[in-house]
Amino acid sequence: AVLEKSGFEVRVFDLNPHHDRDISSLEAFAPEVVGMTVLTDYVVRARHVSRLIKEKLPEAILFVGGVHVSALPAESLREFSADYAVVGEGEYVMRDVCGHISRGERKKITDLPGIVWNDRGSVRVNPPSAFIDDLDAIPFPARHLLPFENYLLPPGIIRGKWTERSTTVMTSRGCPFSCIWCGGQTTFGRKVRRRSVANVIGEIEQLIGRYGVDAVWFVDDTFTLNKAWVMEFCDTLKAKNIRLSWGCQAHVKTADEAIFKKMKQSGLVQLDFGVESGSDVVLKDLRKDSTAEEIARAFRVAKKCGIRTCATFIFGAPVETREDVQKTFDLAQRIKPNF
Repeated sequence: AVLEKSGFEVRVFDLNPHHDRDISSLEAFAPEVVGMTVLTDYVVRARHVSRLIKEKLPEAILFVGGVHVSALPAESLREFSADYAVVGEGEYVMRDVCGHISRGERKKITDLPGIVWNDRGSVRVNPPSAFIDDLDAIPFPARHLLPFENYLLPPGIIRGKWTERSTTVMTSRGCPFSCIWCGGQTTFGRKVRRRSVANVIGEIEQLIGRYGVDAVWFVDDTFTLNKAWVMEFCDTLKAKNIRLSWGCQAHVKTADEAIFKKMKQSGLVQLDFGVESGSDVVLKDLRKDSTAEEIARAFRVAKKCGIRTCATFIFGAPVETREDVQKTFDLAQRIKPNF
């Protein structure tokens, strides 16, 4: 969306995990620049696709980015035979990259923050780019560049809850918590930056008006961090009579009956909590910043407000014993999540 707004011709190819059907379309487009997002669970697939890109489009400049690349930049540059890698938030970095290329200034790419590059056999990792503070300045995702109807099929994106035409929206970036397994801070950092309520509502209205979306799952690491923001958001949904089913992720420490009731009244159908373990020893080792009792309380509050709950768990923590595993089973039975 940022590249399109900056005047560049852009296509999006969401390559199927199991076949190479869209490679021919990419080849026909013949772009000067190809950017490929890499998630860790798709590394093998990404390696295959990057080889195809280099084979079919030898003149194209290949950039790789995303969470996996941000966590392992030097390794990723080599593994995917990329010309460059981008660490962290890529919107403005790629805008500047494409600006340099369009002006015939490719050598200047290596001066940009957030760029990883090969300097005569040595991988150079430039200082990171600054996090984007004004998220309202970023245009809404360019969903029109995809056959977006194909992404709106049931059972939907809210785990365990049937919806007909659902999608995801991100209202903030960054997470203040320090859970040791999470890579969120690798891309978005610890400082939480929020879009304005008006900006988020604008995207939701576009989704409903253009695509008939009836449900949204908010992908923020912790949607409920800023209570004043959540209250304003819920009040605005009701004031505008926006009929939307929605779900989000919440940390158990943010459980608040007044907030949860307001969320329920504005269309919230499910809260997802990262429970992880029923053992306080394991929770401390994971730096989860919660206890089993706090978890139980959060589920009680959600149930009291008539909100479905989803609980996620982690097994195999470094300090975990059989007794800790049993405590997790016991807590799961005690809190009785819907999913």
